[in-house]
Amino acid sequence: MNILTPCSRVSSGAVYPAESGFRPSGNWFWTVGIMFTLLTAGLPEAGARPSGATSVLYPYAVGIGGFPAGEAGLYGSPGTLPTGDAGLHASGSLPPAGPVQMAHNGGFSDRPGEMPRRNAGQSATTPRFIPGQLILKLHSGNTALKSTGTSGPAGSPGPATHAQLYATLQAMGGTELLPVMSPEALRELQTDTRLSRFPATSSDSRSGYTRALPDDLTRTYIVSINPSIDPLIAARKITEIPGVAYAEPRVIMETTDLPGHVQAPSSMFTKRELSAGHAGVRLFTKCEHTASQNNPHLFTFREQVAPGSTDEIFTERELFMTGTENSMFTKREYSSVDPTPLTVYPAGFAPTSNHTPGTLDTTPNDPRFGDTGQNYFSYQRIPQAWETSTSDTSIVIAIVDSGVDYLHPDLSANLWRNPQPGRAKELFPGIFAAVENDTIGWNFWDSGPIFNPVQNGDPRANFSSHGTHVAGIAAAATNNGIGIAASGYHSRYMAVKAGGTADEPRAIGFGFEGILYAAVNGADVINASFGTSFNSQFGRDVVDFATSLGSLVVAAAGNTRQFGLFYPASYTNAVAVASVEQNTGTVSNFSTYNFGIDVGATGRSILGTIPDSSYALNTGTSMASPIVAGVAALIRHAHPDWSPQRIQGQLRSTANPSIYNANPSLTWMLGGGLLDAEKAISEPLPAVRLVDAAFENQDGQRLLLNEDGTIRIRLTNTGETATALTWQIETVTGGGDLSTPGGSIGAVAPGDTLSFDIPLRIPDDIDPRENPGFVIRLQDAATGYDDFLHVEYQNLYVDTHDANRVRMSFSSNGGIGYGVGGDATTGVGFVPLVEENGTVFDLGNVLYESGLMVMYDTDDQTWLVDNVRETDSAPLQFKPLNPFELGDNSDGTAQVGRALFNSDFNPDAPKLEVSMQTYAMTDGGPDQGILVFFTLENQDALGRTFENLYVGTYTDWDIANFSQNSVRFSEPDSLLIAYDTNNGEEPLVTVAHLNNVASALAIDNAWDDPVDSLNFGVYFGDSDPGFTREYKRWSMLAGTRMTARDSTDISMVTSSGPFTLEHLQNITVGFAYLFGMNEDELRQQAALARAQEVVLLSNEPRSPVYVPDRVELVGNFPNPFNPATQILVEINQPMEADLAVYDMLGRQVTTLHRGMLDSPGRYAFTFDGSRLASGVYLVVMQTPTSRLTRKMLLLK
Repeated sequence: MNILTPCSRVSSGAVYPAESGFRPSGNWFWTVGIMFTLLTAGLPEAGARPSGATSVLYPYAVGIGGFPAGEAGLYGSPGTLPTGDAGLHASGSLPPAGPVQMAHNGGFSDRPGEMPRRNAGQSATTPRFIPGQLILKLHSGNTALKSTGTSGPAGSPGPATHAQLYATLQAMGGTELLPVMSPEALRELQTDTRLSRFPATSSDSRSGYTRALPDDLTRTYIVSINPSIDPLIAARKITEIPGVAYAEPRVIMETTDLPGHVQAPSSMFTKRELSAGHAGVRLFTKCEHTASQNNPHLFTFREQVAPGSTDEIFTERELFMTGTENSMFTKREYSSVDPTPLTVYPAGFAPTSNHTPGTLDTTPNDPRFGDTGQNYFSYQRIPQAWETSTSDTSIVIAIVDSGVDYLHPDLSANLWRNPQPGRAKELFPGIFAAVENDTIGWNFWDSGPIFNPVQNGDPRANFSSHGTHVAGIAAAATNNGIGIAASGYHSRYMAVKAGGTADEPRAIGFGFEGILYAAVNGADVINASFGTSFNSQFGRDVVDFATSLGSLVVAAAGNTRQFGLFYPASYTNAVAVASVEQNTGTVSNFSTYNFGIDVGATGRSILGTIPDSSYALNTGTSMASPIVAGVAALIRHAHPDWSPQRIQGQLRSTANPSIYNANPSLTWMLGGGLLDAEKAISEPLPAVRLVDAAFENQDGQRLLLNEDGTIRIRLTNTGETATALTWQIETVTGGGDLSTPGGSIGAVAPGDTLSFDIPLRIPDDIDPRENPGFVIRLQDAATGYDDFLHVEYQNLYVDTHDANRVRMSFSSNGGIGYGVGGDATTGVGFVPLVEENGTVFDLGNVLYESGLMVMYDTDDQTWLVDNVRETDSAPLQFKPLNPFELGDNSDGTAQVGRALFNSDFNPDAPKLEVSMQTYAMTDGGPDQGILVFFTLENQDALGRTFENLYVGTYTDWDIANFSQNSVRFSEPDSLLIAYDTNNGEEPLVTVAHLNNVASALAIDNAWDDPVDSLNFGVYFGDSDPGFTREYKRWSMLAGTRMTARDSTDISMVTSSGPFTLEHLQNITVGFAYLFGMNEDELRQQAALARAQEVVLLSNEPRSPVYVPDRVELVGNFPNPFNPATQILVEINQPMEADLAVYDMLGRQVTTLHRGMLDSPGRYAFTFDGSRLASGVYLVVMQTPTSRLTRKMLLLK
């Protein structure tokens, strides 16, 4: 689920009533809801994101990157999963009702399923998620997943190929698997003529519309898991499973108004007319809506009477009444159903002319038209657009929001009625199971907790005025002689309540479901005045699907007050609307802006309808969006054969760019400019969209620094013919040398798709913290067309080894497996490949995160430089000096990668420069892994010596069911071996040190017992501090005193040192990332790795420096155990010690040690209970000064 936030802001003040009436392989995240979606092979539809794209893709922009789509496919009826231990730091108990708010461990990203790098100021900058629910999508094309299976739940993938998925979901307490859409429903929609908004024949190419609908939602599922599990981590874990395209939490969004800024227009209500027989003056000091089911038009007033006055003054809404009253402050009830009503209009609300509705004059007779809050129409040339079309009731604008007061006198006449109630449930019986009798829309969240909402067929607003206000801006009854006018004029509105409960009035919990409901029920335009900083891939698929059905999604850009992405507005097929100030055109000080904005519209102090037949001013991008939505409805009415993509392009290309004069620092960040409704409806222009872009060198390979190459652009035209299209390019972020700043494309007819190349060379002096980004301006002099595209090159510093039995990515910032620790969109992780009967199989990624850590001393100060997770993000302290680049070594025995980086992003630390070399051995070496060598040079500006220098890697493995991973230590080989506890068919993995070992530490990521230098967790959130700097220092110095973990979420640190590094001298340290299908195979791979002499290593024998401060019998791990466990003891000086095990009768079972322990430190002794019965045993440590005892439980 997704809870969204309305984009508006309301001013304080009294409220007056109206007139009478009525998410390649990747990693995992945890949350309460997850969705699966599968990637589809082939090219995307015009303007859509390419499958598997890993970078920012604005509505008219694209980022480069991505990985091959995997294989899978899953469909079936709703089913259940066996319950299981939730693991993952979960108690198994349910948390308090309410949304989960947690930070993930992978850093910030502008990519699907992750949080953005830049997005502050919004009322909910940290996304919230629905407890216990996830969304996942499967890759397309794997027929093995299209079977029900015999041992899994109904509708689940076959057990032979996806036992890993079963095991993971069971470990998370998975209980339900609901398909979002069935293949049968997809086929029905493909032939549904009611949803075909365009004529069967048309001169328009309709290149953006096709009845060949995308099948993504047929491969998407909602999964229920244990709500105590962190949904971001859970989702990321599931994403690693082969065949899963993404998994993500169900996000809670918010409305995009500005809280606390609703303001009523000021003025007294004066008499419009007085029926004969009414005498005296009435001052109504209070008015309450007291409607009942039998009489919805009943109001209660408290009136003050001053006999003898000549005017009547009313302080409340238009009302109907009969009779006279002479008493003071008498409470009376008046019913509008009385046959002889007295009609009273508030001041300023009386009709301004004797215009009769239905004549050709399009100037509305709504009394507040042109007043404060209703004087924005001319600035955006909306009245001129009405001369072309005032729309009609066949055009429907869906208001997906907090509910609409459809009894409002300015809204009741335009409420959509559902011609096919229950249609949504027929097509989507899983997610719309509760939908029935939806005659006037649907209420997805009337009350109750978000994870178990009460739903019904009444979408009326009860606790939030936001949706009612938005509906009035887009679709209030116009030219009806009361209240306000709407930009959509005669268009109807569909009320879809997706949030706005008593406890969460601003929360939109079912925004994407609401968009889907609206599209399936035939909405022409869908307004989304809500959003989130979380880039939901499910949301993207829903918006794309709605677009393919013919619905145009118009969305508020957000109120973050700065550059940033906000969803759904930032999806390619959504019209993103920013807010600008009336008359000046300056961007509103609350509005979000970015390269993906489509248009700007006025969003400050907009007058709209609110519940109880009232009106109020409100502010935010929430208010700007429905203005544009109403204009889009006019365009749809005037041009019924235009696709949503064409209308989107028309709004952009006809916008007034003059507002950039008022915003010189925001060039290209406000789309086409200010909404120009007249031009949008009356001057058809080309609408050129970006299909995709690629950054390639002259050999067609990935473009690197200082290489001559091109940006290969592919475009499609969804609008009018461009007769002589030209292009110009400029750099907006990062850098790049553009030898050809512009050129000619020529004629581009409707529906044409074409490609052209732009020469590019990226110099090595660009800022690596910004991706190279470019704006390509497109112009056609004959038609006056002028628009732009934005493209961005991501993954410049990342590449992937693929020469032997492992696929593994590296980055020139110290990232191992990924570009940034754990960011699954910038690398493939570590993917073992095995061969059976001549066929190579991909076992799926088993690496969650890995990165380099370097620690050293100068002048009694310790420095730590790394790019490994800390709290909610990786510190990214290494500065790339060139991209990671692959090639072959001189003798052809290995694929070699090289990169260079330094510590400049940690400016306080004395400078290090690091040269990284990686080897994928193909002939005579370890072919089931990658060798990694780091050559470190001391470049300290003060010429200091680096003492006690340690070099290590942190590695978080996730093998099959990550919560049931274990680590053991092979002492003869000095190897930490990670493996899946319960599945012997999964690979075993290790990070082998190629120098001496300073630390081989096994970490329980979910550790929540008392912390010491060998026992700590790495989770971040609530009371968990994350992988702190102190923990990192401990992990580099741990020796081999904690080398075993059992059946938990594990990681490991392997380090070498200490070294002494003089000024301008260097050392080289190496590690090998390896896998084997059994321990003997893994040990053999490690021996081969250590036998290689491709790099000269630095070996200075050193012993670990950890010294306990007391004598302690630490305990045994694991406990309970079966059949073996490690018993750990610590001593602070050399001493004699005896260690023995006894049963509960006091009988000695065995002696583990007797004699001298020669040096201070931690010691591990293995106790094997394979020949003993289950029960409690005592381990006793006797020293000259103490006798210590611990209990152990052998459980067979």
